[in-house]
Amino acid sequence: MTRFTPRRLVERGDLSVPRGAAPMGARYDADAFGRMSEAIARFLGTGRFLAGQTVLVIGWITLNTVAVAHHWDPYPFILLNLAFSTQAAYTGPVLLLAGNRQAQKDRLTLEHAAMEADKADHQNVEILEGIAQVTKASDVAMLSPIVLRRTAW
Repeated sequence: MTRFTPRRLVERGDLSVPRGAAPMGARYDADAFGRMSEAIARFLGTGRFLAGQTVLVIGWITLNTVAVAHHWDPYPFILLNLAFSTQAAYTGPVLLLAGNRQAQKDRLTLEHAAMEADKADHQNVEILEGIAQVTKASDVAMLSPIVLRRTAW
């Protein structure tokens, strides 16, 4: 029975690293793969990709519908459907991986911003305490002659 220590739970929560050892000594650079997935995800979200895919699909359908001699993919367009299915099968995990990496970057940025905000709060408290001390000292300095005059009466 496996005990779930806090470290073990953190390891299980890190989805960027496989749980077990790599089979048959296969190794890859997770950061390089992550950067590549982010680049693919950025490209898939562009108008250039959508326009290119639209032109490709219209061309495919036109050639297979109008072509007189050779129809390599007749009307139900099974090969086109297969191409879309394959694209979707790879695009989904790549987008999830890119999203997970972005979430991790956002978390680190948020932690850094929180640390900076804590530092700024601490500095602000020190400045306010210093201002309060200076104000108190100046009030005492201003009141001292008044108090001395009253006691002299």
